[in-house]
Amino acid sequence: MISQTIDDSVPQGDDRGTSPGGQSSPQFTRRGTPRKRRPYRPRRDRGRFRLTPRDEWGMRYIADMWTLRFDQLLDMFALWHYQEEVKRYEQRLAAYQLRPQGPRPELPTLQPQTKSKVLSIIHRWIEHGYALTDQPHERGPIWLTLSAKALHELQLPYEAGFPPKDDLKESGHLYACNQVRFKLMKTKTYGKYVWWSERAIKANWEEGASGVAYDQLPDAVLYLDGVAQVCVEVELTRKADDRYDQTLARLTALYPQVLYCVRGERLYRVLMDACERLGHAQQQVSVTLL
Repeated sequence: MISQTIDDSVPQGDDRGTSPGGQSSPQFTRRGTPRKRRPYRPRRDRGRFRLTPRDEWGMRYIADMWTLRFDQLLDMFALWHYQEEVKRYEQRLAAYQLRPQGPRPELPTLQPQTKSKVLSIIHRWIEHGYALTDQPHERGPIWLTLSAKALHELQLPYEAGFPPKDDLKESGHLYACNQVRFKLMKTKTYGKYVWWSERAIKANWEEGASGVAYDQLPDAVLYLDGVAQVCVEVELTRKADDRYDQTLARLTALYPQVLYCVRGERLYRVLMDACERLGHAQQQVSVTLL
């Protein structure tokens, strides 16, 4: 057997750079002199929470709608991913039309988001003070809104806090408006429009410019290329016929299109009758079921 003398002063194999006690030992150059290591510089944003494009988009969406129920948060994040996929699809399609090679790009489909993935996002927001949650009704679902910190950093002109508990019901107007927005924004017809919510309209309301009283503002206005194109009204309960006549006359005079989203077949027929009484302007009005 041939024995080999090992100099313990030079690190060998897996022990290179580690002392017997487990502590790091100096690294050496080829000449045997200690190698000097540059000190680490901590990142400037170390320990800070950074908003991703998805975070900022989602927070602005929630702020505009005031609050969302947890199942609607799943829809909201699914919409964000879908819209991002559509942007990439349009880029690939444009390249394909210039130089058609390979299979033609296919339009993406809306993919649902998992609860665990959305929960991880929401927990990050809450942990860093950007969001608040509430369970307004016993054994009911959780609702989420933004904190004053989030509204301040995003420079949004809203007051922090939840609406009254009576408004946080599935049968309520806020829930219905959220459902309508998600339903319209995932369609090919309205997907490219900019949604201007009632809350945003109120925050920027000027009676002289809009020609509409504060208590008669629409539930939403859809803009395209900076021009108001569609007025959205969410109707859950029946009003008097003369009130519908006045409202439709006013809205058709202000907006090129008026879209009524109603709950129930009976209310649908009431609005269709109101459109017929409107005369030639009825071509500007569309009525759809929630």
